[in-house]
Amino acid sequence: NNMAVNGYAAMTASITDLKPHKFDRYEPGESDVCFDIAYCGICHTDIHFIKNDLGNSQYPLVPGHELIGTVTKVGGKVTKFKEGDLIGVGCMVDSCMSCDFC
Repeated sequence: NNMAVNGYAAMTASITDLKPHKFDRYEPGESDVCFDIAYCGICHTDIHFIKNDLGNSQYPLVPGHELIGTVTKVGGKVTKFKEGDLIGVGCMVDSCMSCDFC
């Protein structure tokens, strides 16, 4: 199952070409936290990816990996957060820490 979400995506390698974009995310699981994003940081690494400086970007590309928002749903195994909490999320979400990209 997937859930439709809204974001801003680079459609090309131009940093001036970010447009509203709808895409699918997997439904939150038992260990996941779902939240509405209020703020999203875009750093220099995101600019490199938007501009395809590394030669491996795929478009549309949704940049940003430093997020602040309000929890809207938690999985049954989540104990540290509850609906309504303000949270911040860093860049190491869903990282396997074993592939070349991690």
